[in-house]
Amino acid sequence: MTATTASTTGARDARHQQRRGRETDQSGIPPLRGLLPLFIVIVIWQLAGNSHSAYYAPPGRWIPGLAPLWPGSLLSGIGQTALTWIEALVLATVLGTVLGMMIGRNKFCDRLLGPFLEFCRVMPSSAIVPIVVLIAGYTIRMQLAVVVLGAIWPVLLGVRSSAQRIRPQLIDVGRSMHLSRWEAVRKITFPSVIPGVLGGIRISAPITLVIVLLVEILTQIGGLGALMSVAQQNYNSAQLYGLVCIIGIMGLIAGWGVSYLSRRAERYWAGT
Repeated sequence: MTATTASTTGARDARHQQRRGRETDQSGIPPLRGLLPLFIVIVIWQLAGNSHSAYYAPPGRWIPGLAPLWPGSLLSGIGQTALTWIEALVLATVLGTVLGMMIGRNKFCDRLLGPFLEFCRVMPSSAIVPIVVLIAGYTIRMQLAVVVLGAIWPVLLGVRSSAQRIRPQLIDVGRSMHLSRWEAVRKITFPSVIPGVLGGIRISAPITLVIVLLVEILTQIGGLGALMSVAQQNYNSAQLYGLVCIIGIMGLIAGWGVSYLSRRAERYWAGT
């Protein structure tokens, strides 16, 4: 009877684990029914809107409003915004991980830099645009620097917190095994801060896209933000709403992609 009970319990646990795995797989991509309220609003807007309105162009005018931008300006803007977002997110992740581990594992640096980090964290990205423009000018490099400075904090602070919580026993094991500093970082510190890195990326990804668009709108260097600024200045509401829809679709794709990759990374590091 004991063997039968154990077998039943094991089967039940296996089914529970499989169910949890399916729920985890589905949690990264929200169901499309979540977009139903937005679809209803668009339908109502189209039915009740004024086709001659200069400020509230109905959805039926959005695609024709984008026609003058297709394909050159629109594809170029999408590509530049997406490229800046990817580059800034990668740089913010790498720099945030390195600085977070260095600060989190050094109590003196943590106490010394703590107030400075909090000051920089709450500084709006739009406030540092004039300073960076003064130093670097209106360039793509300036744009990337502003975005990274605004997007680095979720990763840096998440890694810093994870590094502070590393158990002293793990450090003692590395010392007893006579691991070099690089080996200790690679085998102990970095695996321990992976949850902080992945959590920071999930938070930083949408923030990065928002900052990219903000900087593009303020500087008009290029990308979808610059196209939005020009459409707003020309009172082309149909084109402006169409660009907003494209940005929303990009945000959904980016969120799903980051969630999927982070879950794959969690499984990989859990397996190792």
